[in-house]
Amino acid sequence: MAVGIGGLISVPPAAIRGHGVPPDSFRGILGQMYFDMDTTPPTQYVYNGQTWAAGGDSEATTTTFGSVQLATLSELQNGNAPAGAIVPLSNDVATVIAGIVVGAVPPATIAQQGIVELATDAQVVTPYTTDVPNTAVQPSNITAMFAAPPPIGATTPAAGAFTTLAASSTLSVTGASTIAALSATSGAFSTTLSVTGASTISSLSATSGAFSTTLGVTGASTLAALTQVGTASINASGAAATTIGTGGTGTVSIGNATGNTAVTGGMTISTTLGVNGASSFLSGTFSTTLGVTGASTFTGLATFNGGATLGGGTLTTGALTVVGTALINNSGGAATTIGGAAAGAIGIVVGSAGNFSITTATAGATMAIGSAAQTGAITLGASTAGQTVNISSAATIAGTNVVNVLAGATPGASQTFNLMTGVGSAGTYAVNILTGNSTGTTQTVSVGTGSARTDITLGGTGANVIKINDTTTAGTVSIGDAMTSGTITLGGTAGTGLIAIGKATNATGQTVAINNGASNAGANVVNILNGATPGANTTLNIMNGAGTAGTQTFNLLATGATRIGAVNIATGAAAHVVTIGQVTTTIAHNGPTTMTLASGSATGLAVNTSAGTGIAISAVSSAETVAAVSVGTGGIVVSPTDVVAGASPQVADDRFFKVAFSGVSIAANADQTLTITNSTITGASTDIMISWSGATTGSAVSLKSVVPGAGTVALTFTNGVGATTTTANITIVGWVMN
Repeated sequence: MAVGIGGLISVPPAAIRGHGVPPDSFRGILGQMYFDMDTTPPTQYVYNGQTWAAGGDSEATTTTFGSVQLATLSELQNGNAPAGAIVPLSNDVATVIAGIVVGAVPPATIAQQGIVELATDAQVVTPYTTDVPNTAVQPSNITAMFAAPPPIGATTPAAGAFTTLAASSTLSVTGASTIAALSATSGAFSTTLSVTGASTISSLSATSGAFSTTLGVTGASTLAALTQVGTASINASGAAATTIGTGGTGTVSIGNATGNTAVTGGMTISTTLGVNGASSFLSGTFSTTLGVTGASTFTGLATFNGGATLGGGTLTTGALTVVGTALINNSGGAATTIGGAAAGAIGIVVGSAGNFSITTATAGATMAIGSAAQTGAITLGASTAGQTVNISSAATIAGTNVVNVLAGATPGASQTFNLMTGVGSAGTYAVNILTGNSTGTTQTVSVGTGSARTDITLGGTGANVIKINDTTTAGTVSIGDAMTSGTITLGGTAGTGLIAIGKATNATGQTVAINNGASNAGANVVNILNGATPGANTTLNIMNGAGTAGTQTFNLLATGATRIGAVNIATGAAAHVVTIGQVTTTIAHNGPTTMTLASGSATGLAVNTSAGTGIAISAVSSAETVAAVSVGTGGIVVSPTDVVAGASPQVADDRFFKVAFSGVSIAANADQTLTITNSTITGASTDIMISWSGATTGSAVSLKSVVPGAGTVALTFTNGVGATTTTANITIVGWVMN
């Protein structure tokens, strides 16, 4: 028995020692302990009101915590552990796993998972090796497989694209097709090559070959370039007209290196006739231009554009000067050529009072500067005194303008576009693109949007100012919106300046979203100051400004987070200091909170209100019968005020106190009151838990009454009738509970 509030209370008796497991018939007091001394160390049992539970806990189940027994390695290997809560050691489990025989896993089939053997290159090429039924093809086998493949497209053919196509047997084309390049050093089409749709063969070259049957072309076909070695007959027996080069825009050349070229019948030349060597003309009319680069003889009549007539002789022009207006091919429709492959420099000089123009008489005409084989430089504007070069820059246009620079469809070599790359020494350099205040139109600037990798660098080593969408009040700026991999980096490893993302100061405010997709199918990770091994101080500031209006709110896994999450703060191995709130901050914990001290002797939770006057911890449960504070192993440790022995009254100004009284003398059937002064006792309604000790042998001292008052409590002790007078010091241990 012990003295408590309201009198004597029952407490569990001391532990019992015995031999063997306590029988079911043995009943104890709730919470009483029993130790079986036959085991080493002794096995503990605790009476739970019905049975004696080993270790104080019932056996663990799949749904409840409890005690378990460790199995031996042999029991784990043979599966003969006793029934009940028997679990193996992790090292024993590792030993059993290591002993599993390789091959116990079945081979993989189309119906079950299992082990496979990786194929070699020799096994995947035609004919295929099938000695191992569950052999898996590796990515490294693909090259060998396609080097000796099986038939392709025999059941359901699909489209294919090839840069070079070689056919060793029959090539059949049943639809509209384009063969970019077909080259054969020898070969024979032993059957019919049939083209039933419109087709274009861009280049056909054959040094030898035979079509032993028919080359049948039933649709329109175009041969862009044909080289024929040997005798070629075109419309040798047909009665219809033969047309060569009338529909094209390129040059048509007829002749050979020996000059043995004959034209039978009348010949009409409607555009340019170029004579590169000594030639003889009996007679003829040239309705447009006659170009003569060598010595020529006219033995008959020659009419030049309706002008001068040469009756005969040789016309040689070395240097020609034309004074006045000169018209060259002013009305003809054929091409006009000035200079040739062996011509020297051609210069057109305009005086200070004139202008130089190249224009066309028809809207659909084209102009070309430079040729396909040219490697020299083309210079448009070379002024050192300041100049404006306009390209397609009419003040107003009615049709669409397109300016192409290095825009060939399929370039086969390196290309470089340089714009103001010189090392400037004075002046200001500016590149303006779509800077006009256009209305009623949409403007687009595309840089590096093709499928090939494009490296774009903006700014050099100077103090650059780069502005993107910096003048509009609406619109969208996207960086890497279509990327599925790769890295987007803002700032470099040597940066010391500010990187600002969102800095609105307007009245409507701004929302900055980081990795904020409405729904994601994969795990998103946002790292801030998360370098693996930082070598200097790092600080993360969130809403640290001194606000003058509005409410500052920081949400982390707040209302919208309906899935289970985890918030880890300062869980690293270092001795972090975490400060939450200040003296006026209110912190609400709306869920169960667990504080775990993994190791060491530090205090798990310390609450210190010594700088204020408030209560350190206040705990309120849902009802009087529900505990507000539950303490498990270890109990509660307090720091009471200890007062050494002295005469009554004693001062102990603390909610937990221990006071010793000297000068005690209580005779038989007599009382003595001992008084403690304590400011935490507010009045008669204050509840105080008191325990006491100290009495002379033979006395029968008991605590007769406890009377609290404002700042004091009076304890009256009485001695039994016929008992020995007690003079021993009396020690009071008290707890002011409210």
